[in-house]
Amino acid sequence: AQAPPRSLPLHTEHAGRAWVHAYLSLSGVLEHRRCGPTLVIGRSSEYHWSKLQAVKASMELKGCAAIVTGGSGGLGQRICRALALNGVNVVVNYAESEDKAKGVAEDITKLGARAVAIRADVTDPSDVARMVEQTKAEFGRVDILVNDAAFNKTVSYPDLDGLTHELWNHILTTNLTGTFNCIKAVSPLMRAHGQGRIVNIFSGAGVVPRDSSIAYAVSKAGILHL
Repeated sequence: AQAPPRSLPLHTEHAGRAWVHAYLSLSGVLEHRRCGPTLVIGRSSEYHWSKLQAVKASMELKGCAAIVTGGSGGLGQRICRALALNGVNVVVNYAESEDKAKGVAEDITKLGARAVAIRADVTDPSDVARMVEQTKAEFGRVDILVNDAAFNKTVSYPDLDGLTHELWNHILTTNLTGTFNCIKAVSPLMRAHGQGRIVNIFSGAGVVPRDSSIAYAVSKAGILHL
């Protein structure tokens, strides 16, 4: 496989779900669009727009390879498609929805990109390592990681009895530890190539806790520090 460009360092961004396309764009993953909020709270959109121009000029997306965790879900599917439309080959990660993931992969191939559905439980480091190795075997590289896999169950904030230890652990392990597992697995490859893009999908609940559950808000707040 052709070696990826070495102009960009390993870089991590955090993207809100509702604005993921704008964030991916500003991270240098998609074509540029001047829309959505800024990447880092407190910085101006003008700062990130100028940053995007420098990124876009130095990173060629066509032929790059991306792993999208939770790629069979609603948002994950849209991320996979957006990447494919920009010439990126995609691993559609799934935990249970094999048929949906394979369907997404088939749709991507119709767009002219290569795609493969790979099952991996992001909470299991050995499973994640295997997925990364399969990606490398399939595409020869890993340039982009989008951490979209997540779990949530609504439990009102005052209902501590309803937020069981089992549910707390499941939400934190999937959303936060799972994200860390994937970052840790791809980082050596990206550093060896001299570039990489890691996009972590977070929620406004991680900044202003509301709705969903305490566990979900805590998991998303933790992602901001990865």
